[in-house]
Amino acid sequence: MQRFQTVSDPRLSVWQSVIAEASGEESAMTETATQIALQGGAAAPEEGDAYLCSLAFNLAEARLSGAQRRSATLEEEIRRYSDGDFGFARCILAYLSHMARPIAYRDWQRRGQQLDQYGVIRWRLPADAKVAMIGDWGTGQPDARAMLTEILRSHRPDALIHLGDVYYSGTPFECETHVRQVFADAFAATGRAIPVFSLPGNHCYYARGRGFYDVILDQMNLTDPTWRQEASYFCLQTADDAWQFLAMDTGQGDANPFQTYLAPRAPALRPSEVTWQTEKLERFAGSTILLSHHPLFTQSRRINGDGDCRWLNHHLLATFQSYFDRVAAWFWGHEHNLILFQDGLLGLAKGRLIGCAGFQEGGHDPYAPIEPTWANLVPYHAEMPRLTREGDYFYHGYAILDFARAHWDAPITATYYEFPSWEGAPPTNPVGRPIYQEQIAPRSGGN
Repeated sequence: MQRFQTVSDPRLSVWQSVIAEASGEESAMTETATQIALQGGAAAPEEGDAYLCSLAFNLAEARLSGAQRRSATLEEEIRRYSDGDFGFARCILAYLSHMARPIAYRDWQRRGQQLDQYGVIRWRLPADAKVAMIGDWGTGQPDARAMLTEILRSHRPDALIHLGDVYYSGTPFECETHVRQVFADAFAATGRAIPVFSLPGNHCYYARGRGFYDVILDQMNLTDPTWRQEASYFCLQTADDAWQFLAMDTGQGDANPFQTYLAPRAPALRPSEVTWQTEKLERFAGSTILLSHHPLFTQSRRINGDGDCRWLNHHLLATFQSYFDRVAAWFWGHEHNLILFQDGLLGLAKGRLIGCAGFQEGGHDPYAPIEPTWANLVPYHAEMPRLTREGDYFYHGYAILDFARAHWDAPITATYYEFPSWEGAPPTNPVGRPIYQEQIAPRSGGN
């Protein structure tokens, strides 16, 4: 199994996707596409296939922008160096098909839907439910597949929530092979299907969200019509009205192919979704668990390109901070790690990162702050566990939330697990190992 590598450039991520679909995900040409993606789309003539792949990518970009003279120059260069047809012409057409589309998004206002009903899952979680939570899982790699089967078999959750990202760019092909089919196989292997609720990450929107909406939303959860998830944001409540998951779509705000990694801009929610989110918070008498793909705060990357608080998403804080008295926890992904932040930061009871379900983080210490002062600004929980590191790579992780409790207003239990990641032959009978457990106390309008 080759290590999965992605880039933060949406254009190059889409190019990785179309090459992988054309040649096979484990092919030499897919590795070549990843190589040039890591090089920013450039390669030298002496690099052989990498140079041809980079020429084809830049030709696709030139055609997308309507640069006819540059297109002609690149076509002539490709003819000079190509002695065979890999199928770059087909890849270029696929690339243009993805990139020329508008970003998909289901706006409840534009669709003429009712604010209080749209996006609310009709099915209710049992009052004593178990909910599995994974993030950044959609790689299609063998260890991500094995971890899903282990979760279903060992924990028997009533529902599963994915905090987003299907790699490389969330094309329909990737959402089918990395998500829908993987779940179908795991359900068949364990003999039990459950509802799966998903947030789109930034990688899901790099191919303009087509795979997320057409495959994940519209072709999953068909066992029971009450399981249906209508939109990229959703509200899922327990049958006893004590708890609700309130999921938001930050991915659509981080899909701009011209927004570079070096000058990031914190993704914002669309105004209509802010209205939707606040209505759900104001109408619900129980406790809320917020879900997002992108973080509220971090030690690990610059959320904003400038300013004093580059570790903070100001828009998300402004949207939700006045409701923190009723938010028991906020779970997010995006960064490929498991981190428990200190309780009470900025008034938030618990901020938790679970972005480690399918992407093997390696080559650096993901727990080290990108700037030393951030360790004091957004400190980690004093008892925070750290994922096992084996060689250069860290284990995967997931969470199980258990709502079984003695009475309506008692805390729920969150248990965090790690699961082996591997390269080459898998370990014998890999299993999830609990590494930390905590209680999440209810917070209902100031409690």
